[in-house]
Amino acid sequence: MIKKTFKLILFTLFLISPGYAQKAYLRGRVVDKDYKAIQGAQVKLVKANMTQHTDWEGKFSFEIDISSVRNRRISDMITFHNGILFYNVSEKSQQLHIEIFDIKGQKVGNLLQEISGKGTFNSKLLPEGLSAAMYFVKLRIGTSSGIFKIMSFKNQVYAMSVHGKKSMMNKTLAASDFIDSLEVSKNDYDTVYQNISSYSSQLPDIVLQSNSTNDQGLPRLTDGQDANTTRYWDCCKPHCGWHSNMKMCDINGNQINDQGARSGCEGGPAFQCMDYAPIEINSKVSYGWAAFNNHGTQCGDCFQLDFQDDLSDKQMIVQVINIGDGGQNAFDLLIPGGGVGALNGCSQQWNNAPLGERYGGFRFTCGPDEGCIRSMCQSAFGNRPDLMRGCEWYLKWFRMADNPKVKFKKVPCPQEIKNISQIGN
Repeated sequence: MIKKTFKLILFTLFLISPGYAQKAYLRGRVVDKDYKAIQGAQVKLVKANMTQHTDWEGKFSFEIDISSVRNRRISDMITFHNGILFYNVSEKSQQLHIEIFDIKGQKVGNLLQEISGKGTFNSKLLPEGLSAAMYFVKLRIGTSSGIFKIMSFKNQVYAMSVHGKKSMMNKTLAASDFIDSLEVSKNDYDTVYQNISSYSSQLPDIVLQSNSTNDQGLPRLTDGQDANTTRYWDCCKPHCGWHSNMKMCDINGNQINDQGARSGCEGGPAFQCMDYAPIEINSKVSYGWAAFNNHGTQCGDCFQLDFQDDLSDKQMIVQVINIGDGGQNAFDLLIPGGGVGALNGCSQQWNNAPLGERYGGFRFTCGPDEGCIRSMCQSAFGNRPDLMRGCEWYLKWFRMADNPKVKFKKVPCPQEIKNISQIGN
């Protein structure tokens, strides 16, 4: 039994699932970065111990006998009382794994413990000595897992049962509760792991990224300037929508041709078009859009960004479509789920889906947890393929990077970028 002590306030609830029929059907499709079907990919349902291969359309379908699969959710196994985690173990030789992250995504605690018997056990999660702050906890008991958000205060211990009523906080939190996971693999592609919250699901497209070593990057900048990056997606009509021939869209993503249309963030009909999500050209180069306000910059200008440090093998060309608020030499990259910022049109456009933290979005809310970020993406825009593509781009190509530094220089705009934005065409 764990003896470490901590003080917490728990702000999130796990989703409680409805009952399942004896038979359930899990379906999906496997595609490449261009959303072309991948035939012959192996799709393994880990806990149910089932394997299939995708057909010529990239599709797979599992028929699952629920009665034969142990299907306990983490929310059925745990409760909180006075800051203490209680967990019920009904099988022998279960493993308890707790990982704790700070808001910067740095792991500050890790505990792995074998549980040899059955019964109810209890633990105090946060070790002594951690400062009063917000933390993210990833909890796994056996094959059941969940993610929640806590806040530690000195000399105070608060808790809320996971079986209580939903709070407003879980609109800004990925309250994930998984019953199984998929492992999708194929030669010449990176293996993808995806958590499953229901066996009765039509999953969003699963995107496999090529791991070919033949991809060519751009010539590295030798005279580039230093800059910072941030990320955002506020759903609003961009600044250049009033000052250029930039393409704009209505709330459903359909193009509108009224340059004077008011922004959806001000009650008007004009929103950010969804196909402005970043585009992967190959494993080293991507195209995208950004807010940038250096003196002399005009709508439609393009810049090459050479990422530094852990992303030093990556480059982007971005087109300026908006005014940033990060000062000089600061690119605010347009990434779905990157944060709604000061002006939030996404609550209206996404029907009050989870938005993540206002500044930093899903990555700030989840920390460096791929499953948590993907769960938030699916909740917010799982039926919007361009936004979902941008989410997968952030998870895989961008490696969930948190505001990396770049070298930058103005360059000609690729035609593929201009074809989407229509600025300069």
